[in-house]
Amino acid sequence: AMGDLPKLLSQARAVPYVVNGAMNGFRLDSIAPSSFYDQIGLKQGDVLQQVNGVNIRDPGTMLTLFQQLRNEKTVKLDVLRNNQRTAMTFDIR
Repeated sequence: AMGDLPKLLSQARAVPYVVNGAMNGFRLDSIAPSSFYDQIGLKQGDVLQQVNGVNIRDPGTMLTLFQQLRNEKTVKLDVLRNNQRTAMTFDIR
């Protein structure tokens, strides 16, 4: 599921989440039903702040992380939902 990056990026709209002028992750909007995001339990409005312990501070980081995930068996996401930070771990293979 992680291998097809263009498809993955088309399954949700990621809007930069800015706090005090600095980017602090991506807010997920327009998540497609039964998409990868939906299957792993991400919800509309969730803010993806970390992937495998790496802070997402710019769009380039997000793309690099997604490409690295192709080789991973599990992924740990830090998500801000309703102003509460939650860690979620998934098997992606």
